[in-house]
Amino acid sequence: MPRKATQKLNELLNNSTPTAQPNITEKSIFSNKEGLSNLKPEGYKSTLKIDGLFDLEPSKLGSELPQHDFNTHKVTDPLNPPTTFMQTDGDRARTEAIYQQRANAYASLKDSYTDAGNRFDAIGAKATAIGKGIKAADKADKARGNFLDYLKTQEDNKQKYVGLQVTGYTTANAVQKAVYTQQELDMGLQQAQTKAAKATLDSQKSLTELEEFRKQLGESKSK
Repeated sequence: MPRKATQKLNELLNNSTPTAQPNITEKSIFSNKEGLSNLKPEGYKSTLKIDGLFDLEPSKLGSELPQHDFNTHKVTDPLNPPTTFMQTDGDRARTEAIYQQRANAYASLKDSYTDAGNRFDAIGAKATAIGKGIKAADKADKARGNFLDYLKTQEDNKQKYVGLQVTGYTTANAVQKAVYTQQELDMGLQQAQTKAAKATLDSQKSLTELEEFRKQLGESKSK
């Protein structure tokens, strides 16, 4: 931002008057800790003061009205009315003009309050819209989270599927190897059986030869 524009903005901010906000203060009726013995329900208004709110007491409404004693200027003789309560046409025109201008002023004042009410309604509507927007954003983020969970589940399932394929291949490979392992074991068993049979034959042959040797040895001694 240019330097002059920055200075101008600071001047506007420094010279601006903040909008008066309603000052709402609440005083607890139990602040004096005297309990319920001194509780005065009729004094509830004194416990809540709202800045800008004009309090009206029905018993004191007369003091808010223009003061006039209707007994002072009443007509007792219809043919001889009192002259103490009169107004010339000129004064009437002047008074009427004043009251008309006051009526205009009050009408403008009421319009300003209506406008203020509309402003509050608009502020409330904006707050409501923002609140709904926040809820919508929250739902959108939850939807994104659900989608991410879905994608993660897909990847987990893919990994499980790959693991299943590897396990299946390992099982099939083990089955194929089992055939050769069985053959190898069978061959080993046959070799062991053959070896054992040969050893038996060798042992029998040795015993036979030993027996013949003994016979020959016995015959030679007898001679």
